[in-house]
Amino acid sequence: MKKGLTFIEILITILILGLIAILLVNIFFNTNGLFSQKLQERESISNLQIIIDKLTRDIRQAKEVLDIGSSTQTLGYVVLSFPSGDQSTYSYTYYNGKYYFTVDGEILAGPIKEIIFTGLDDNLTYTMLTSSIRTLSISVTMDDGRYMSTMVALRPQIVPQITGIFISEIMYYPALRDRQGNNVNENLMEFIVINNATNSPLNLFNWKINNHAISNTRSGTYTVPAYGCAIIGVSGSNLSTHYFVPKNYIILEVADAYLGQGNNPLNNNSDTLVLQDSNNVTIDKLTYSSSWGGQPQGNRYYSLVRKSIQNPSQDPSNWISSIFKNYSVQNIDVYCLVPPVLINEIMYYPAPYDKNRRSRNERDMEFIEIYNASNQTINIRNWRINGNTLSNLVSGNWDLSPGSYAIIGGSWSRLNNYYNLPAGTTYIKVNNRGLGAGGIELSDSGATITLSDANNLVVDQVSYSYTWGGSPSSSGNYRNYYSLEREKWDASPNDPSNWGSSSNLNYSVFINPLTYYVYCTPGGKNSNSP
Repeated sequence: MKKGLTFIEILITILILGLIAILLVNIFFNTNGLFSQKLQERESISNLQIIIDKLTRDIRQAKEVLDIGSSTQTLGYVVLSFPSGDQSTYSYTYYNGKYYFTVDGEILAGPIKEIIFTGLDDNLTYTMLTSSIRTLSISVTMDDGRYMSTMVALRPQIVPQITGIFISEIMYYPALRDRQGNNVNENLMEFIVINNATNSPLNLFNWKINNHAISNTRSGTYTVPAYGCAIIGVSGSNLSTHYFVPKNYIILEVADAYLGQGNNPLNNNSDTLVLQDSNNVTIDKLTYSSSWGGQPQGNRYYSLVRKSIQNPSQDPSNWISSIFKNYSVQNIDVYCLVPPVLINEIMYYPAPYDKNRRSRNERDMEFIEIYNASNQTINIRNWRINGNTLSNLVSGNWDLSPGSYAIIGGSWSRLNNYYNLPAGTTYIKVNNRGLGAGGIELSDSGATITLSDANNLVVDQVSYSYTWGGSPSSSGNYRNYYSLEREKWDASPNDPSNWGSSSNLNYSVFINPLTYYVYCTPGGKNSNSP
């Protein structure tokens, strides 16, 4: 007959069951703890994304920054203004022993350890001046150490159109040698530029500068076209022999030998300029000072240039020494007007296929276009792009006539076979395969391009970025490639708003399963130019 369990056996069984129960409880709590940890991690990631998404959406719609904390503050704030007139504050609050991200005082997400706002201007340079902030850099660190950062640009500003007639440039302290190396009297080298910022032509005959009447033209007309410019010198100055004058400037002269007050040249330290129309109505007036700019620095001479027609003529901060080198001669550099030849278009990120569906090396597809913005024919033989010498004339002429273009490629390039070029385009190869410094390819993200003459003197220089334009895009099976085009040749070469992607389709090719579209204007007018 089977006996029941002994006391010892029962005790052992209970002990085993107890151990199993303890093990199951530990497994349950560990699993529950792991689940809780994962849940907290997921919640932290979600809260971090909520903060970044909210800031990104709102900043993109904001008109301007009204206030911002220091970038050294680990818990910062920013106040944004919107086109509707509303404003919002993005900051933090302390609650229940932790910090939380807030919008207008209401908790949105958290807890956070750090939130830092940094203001950047148009050149992505740090600034605390709220009116100059166009991009915000944001970094957020959650309480558990998770981190995310981003940069977001504010809504593009719509600048109101300003019309009127303005004094826009003054050469009051000129060099004593002109572009041909001749010694010239100071009064014959002085000039004033008038900007017709209206949509109508303007006849300047018998207008006056400091009561000196405009009575002679070197351009066959006294009429300045809409949004055009006139350069005014003294009687007999013939400014185009002294400077490289932009080809679309009207060249005028007053009846007298001076532009200053009375029978005097413009003062080298301070003077008053009064522009009057033919009815003696004052159109523009200012009293400049040497502290505004235009003073020589060693052997470098500068004109005084107005920054913006939107700001007052008498505002000292609205004037600056010219950044454009017009000519260099006998160790003298003269900065005024615009460069005689300038960098006009850059294909720094070309398509991998040419117009004939052939695969090409990037260096061989790159090109730089230059443009003669002066009213003089200029020989560009042995000029340089980033130190690479223009050495092989494929087509066209070394003498670049006013208003004409030349495209520059590497030594292995065949741009006339790769792109659709206008008939008669001047095409020149450099002595190295690439157009970058030392013959490498141009950077796809950004670099400095320097155009220098045969004496290695800088003529024009552009420091481009992919953010300006020219970077490829894609959608489905379509691939788009763009050149970077200059909009206005008389605006700053390093103003990002003066550059953009080409909108002119030069060619397209189908390479199964993709279609490549290439937008550029080599040898012709830029698609985004007025």
